[in-house]
Order: sequence, then structure tokens, then C-alpha cells
Amino acid sequence: IEGDIIQGNAARYVVESKLVQRMSRGYSLTCGDSKFFLKSYPPYRWKHFNGERKAFEAHLPASGNSSIVYPVEILPRISGLIFPYIEGVSIGEVVSKKKLLSPENVWTVLQTVGGALQYIHNLGLVHLDVKPDNLLLEIPLGELKDDSIENYPLGGINTKLIDFGTLRETDFQIDPNFRLGNPATVSPEVLKALKVDHRADIYSLSATLYELLTGEIAFA
Repeated sequence: IEGDIIQGNAARYVVESKLVQRMSRGYSLTCGDSKFFLKSYPPYRWKHFNGERKAFEAHLPASGNSSIVYPVEILPRISGLIFPYIEGVSIGEVVSKKKLLSPENVWTVLQTVGGALQYIHNLGLVHLDVKPDNLLLEIPLGELKDDSIENYPLGGINTKLIDFGTLRETDFQIDPNFRLGNPATVSPEVLKALKVDHRADIYSLSATLYELLTGEIAFA
């Protein structure tokens, strides 16, 4: 697929390479001098996401919140979303190496991601997949050494909320046959296939912060 052309709604993208990372799987793309990331979804997940496309497109203007990585293209024919490419490291990669963030850095993550979620909730939407893998620290990789992430000063670093494939309108009734979120951070109402609102995201963020502080899953 490398070198292939993907025709978007507003631009043509060239596939640069396949990316297989803990935080996501997809392809890096180029369009002129700009880099992008294509994330594709299996049909069963895209079917559910596709039902919420109108809400997604109507409520998430690209200028809304700098901590949210918005897709620039929604491509139903390949079941994919194209995002701006963000250089950095996912918090999931940090915890997978048994490293803890300092309390000061966890507080920074809480403020940034909490603000992003509040913005989404005020629009009547819920993310439903808040977890370490979907929080991206926007740090130039050349500045980051593998052993320095715990106390790296994040005060001036933006934490990005990524992956909107599970975005739903609030009071969405969970389909018991549809698996949503990460079992380590997903809320009880999602597991029980109940209606969900903003509290599901708050629960998931709390479970994520607990893992960052302790290195343990909140409810193993």
C-alpha cells in the first residue's frame, strides 16, 4: 500500500508507511509538506461509528479545543479517519514500561484532558474510550529520552485526546453485542450495556489517572 494515493473529500494523500504502535495502528500519509495519520476500523466498529457521523461532524469544529485531535477527513468507503500527524508518545507507552508520572505531571494531564472532555460533554457527546493509549503527550521525540518521561516537565506540553471511533451522543444506549472501550478503564454502565452520559468518561479518566500514579489497574 506504500505509495498508494487516497482520495479524500478535500485533498489527495500519499501513503508513506504502515504504523504499528501501542497507541494505534494505521498508516502515515503525506499531503504536500504536511503529515497525517490514517486510522482504519474493522467493519463492526465502523458500522456503529457511522451511525453517529452527523453528530460528530456537526458538533466538533476543528477550532473548538486545542487538546482534541480532530479528524480532517471522514472516509466511509475505507472505514477510516484521517488525523493530523502529532509527534509524541502515548501515555499508554509510558505505563507499559512500568514508569509512573510525577504527581505534578498527573495534575497537568487531569487539567488538560478534563478540559477537553468538558468541551465534548457540553456539546452533548461522550468519548467512551478514555484510556492511557488515547492520551498523547505532544513531545518532540528528539527531546525525549526513554528514561526521562516520569519527571519530564509537562507544564508547557499539550496532552492530546485522540481516537473518536467510539464517540456517541449522551444517553446513548449501549448495544450488549458491541464491545466498547478498554476493560481496565471502561465504566460499569458500559459493561452492563446501560445508557451512558458524561459520567462514563469521568470514571474512565479517574481510572486512567489512578494507573498513572500507582502503576496498577484500579479494578483488576
